[in-house]
Formats: sequence, C-alpha cells, structure tokens
Amino acid sequence: MAWRQRTSNLWLIPSLYMLTILMLNACSTVKIDPLIKQSTPSVPDPQRTVGERSNIMCGDTISAEELAKLTETLADVVQGTKSLEELERWFRSQPCIESFRTENYLIETEPPQKELLVTFKMDDGSTATRVIDIILYPDQTFGLAGVYEP
Repeated sequence: MAWRQRTSNLWLIPSLYMLTILMLNACSTVKIDPLIKQSTPSVPDPQRTVGERSNIMCGDTISAEELAKLTETLADVVQGTKSLEELERWFRSQPCIESFRTENYLIETEPPQKELLVTFKMDDGSTATRVIDIILYPDQTFGLAGVYEP
C-alpha cells in the first residue's frame, strides 16, 4: 500500500514544476517563447544595422542631461553604422532633432573626418546645435571623433 501511495504522487512533482513555469510566464512582462529564453545582446551586434537596432536616442525633446551624455550614446551608434547614409537616416529618425546637415567637405586629417551639424529640440523649448565629427576609416568603418558646440 505504501509503494502505491508513493508512486501515485510522482506525477505531482512534474505537474507542479510545469504549473510554476506557466504561471511565471503568464505574470512576466518578458514572454518566454516555449520555455526557451530569447536573449538580446547588450552590446551592439556589428552584423545588425543601426536601423535594425532601432536605437531611439530621445523623445520629442531632449533634456540637458541627455544632451550631456550624447557622446556616450553616439559612440555605439556610429561604430555600428555601415554607411553615412544609414547614419543620416538614423539621425533623421530621432524625434528630438529639429535639423540635420552633412557638410560637403571632408576634414583633411588622417584618417579623414566628416562633419555633421545637428540641432536638437530642448525640453525647455529652446534649441541646441552640436557639431559631430565622424572618422572615416580606410576599412570602410566609422568612429566618433567628437561632439562639440559650434
């Protein structure tokens, strides 16, 4: 009789485990696709374009604190860019950017640099313009040389 009671309760352990998993999945804001966690890279994947990463830098406006951290944000975006056109599309897609202009000339450094003029809509109603220098490496990759006020 004791053996029968022990074996009849063995189904209970996997059932409770499965019920716990299903309840956690139902309550979670991160959905687990059939019990397999799908991770997202915390570092920009060089195989993905800026558009695929969908980096939104700001909302309709940008705060002074966010503008101060602009260099940090842009360094990752620029590094993952595959073309200047892609970088331009990314800038134009940002809601807080009022205007964007690429200068027609290259800065004759080694390697050369391209200058971008970006005007941001600030959360206090004003605007702030920044010059962003992009390094054009010989291997067709890009880097951020600097961000400064004009």
